[in-house]
Amino acid sequence: MRYINSAIFIIAILVFSNAPAPAQETEARVVDEVVAQVNESVITLSQIKREMNEAIDSLVKEGKKSPEQAKSEVESKQGELIAQIINEELLLQKGKEMGVEADVEAQINRRFLDIMKQQNIKTLDALYKTMGESGVDPQSIREMGATLPTGILREPLNNLKRADAIVITRANLIEDVSNLKSQITKYNSICPIFVSENRISKLIGLKDFLAKPSGSSRAADNRRPAGNYLAFCALGNPNNFFEQLRRENFNLVAARKFPDHHLYAPKDIEKLVAKAKQTNAETLLTTAKDAVKLKDLNVDLPCFVAESEMIFRRKDDFRRWLLNAGN
Repeated sequence: MRYINSAIFIIAILVFSNAPAPAQETEARVVDEVVAQVNESVITLSQIKREMNEAIDSLVKEGKKSPEQAKSEVESKQGELIAQIINEELLLQKGKEMGVEADVEAQINRRFLDIMKQQNIKTLDALYKTMGESGVDPQSIREMGATLPTGILREPLNNLKRADAIVITRANLIEDVSNLKSQITKYNSICPIFVSENRISKLIGLKDFLAKPSGSSRAADNRRPAGNYLAFCALGNPNNFFEQLRRENFNLVAARKFPDHHLYAPKDIEKLVAKAKQTNAETLLTTAKDAVKLKDLNVDLPCFVAESEMIFRRKDDFRRWLLNAGN
């Protein structure tokens, strides 16, 4: 990717008059100036002046400054304003590249810009570095609103309007379900919305899991092994699995995510075992989806498969809706 943060330069956009000029050469007339080029896009002087005028008007309307004071303050921060416009353009380009829905993209961009302003962060590179140091992956945040293959959505959010009912899953992993419901109603305001949670229902030893054919009953080991765990998976949204384990008080000392649908090889297991030893993890944890891909591999550490179940918060309401759906 060819994103830039600071290469600012001045050029002139020229248009040539089409009017006849028999006695003189065609004259060039400057209609605007390019202040910055951000990959394939440009930021013009008129755009900056418009942003400055809006900032001045905002300060005056808020009653914080007189028109003269507001103008002086905005002009003194012109460089910061240009940098902010560049960052906004970079965020827009990144969202379009990943196929993020326009309204979701706008919300993400606003939040990123708010963080930059609050933390006095000047560039996107610095923001991403700070987020990474805090354990937050900015890429995964964007992927939440993007469709495959760049994101986790199977369909655009606009397709929610076709739904007869919507089920929010893993609601126990988010702080505010009401906010999510509000976002959904922007696309479909008439269909019922049901809420469900995922809970770890049982742990099954990897050897026991693989010894039983798919669909058959497997013996669960409800005695959770004590000590430290290393969790690994190859899911579309692996962080959900890790967060689920943490919230259910599994002592995760390490987590390793692989690309979705990853086919495990001996070298992957070797790296997992090495990481476990390095972090003092005595037990490996994975999902049923991943476990079936470990059949022909030798795992030297105790490994358990965490199976989960879906629990509806309004189970009876959902059952009634299902029974009446065909009527």
